[in-house]
Amino acid sequence: MKIAIYDEIQVRRETAVRLVSGYYKEKGDSIEILQFKEATELTEVFQKNNFSAVFIGINSMRDIDAAWVIRERDKKCPLVLMGRSGDYSLEGYRLEVLDYLLEPLDKEKTYNALGRLKP
Repeated sequence: MKIAIYDEIQVRRETAVRLVSGYYKEKGDSIEILQFKEATELTEVFQKNNFSAVFIGINSMRDIDAAWVIRERDKKCPLVLMGRSGDYSLEGYRLEVLDYLLEPLDKEKTYNALGRLKP
C-alpha cells in the first residue's frame, strides 16, 4: 500500500504521517508513505505513481485545486481532506472524498477513515 500525505505545514504533515503509519503498524501491515510539502510536487508525483490514497491538507483554494487535479487523473483514488475548519467541506463533497478530517487530527477519526480504504 502506498499513501501520499500533503500539507504545507510540517507539524500537521508529521501528525498525519504518525497516525497513518501507527494505524498500519497496529494492523501489522506494511505501508509506504510519501510526504509532500508543496501541492505542485504532489500533483507531479501523483501522475507517475499509483497511490492507494491521498491525504491533502487544505490551507487555501490552491490545495483544493490540487485535489481536483488528482480527481481528474484518477476518479477512484480515495482522497482524504484535512482542514482547520469545514470551510471547504462542500468542495470535499463535490470531489467525492472518502473523509474530511478536522485538525487537529483525531486518532479515532483518522483510523476510521483508514479502515474504509480497500487494500
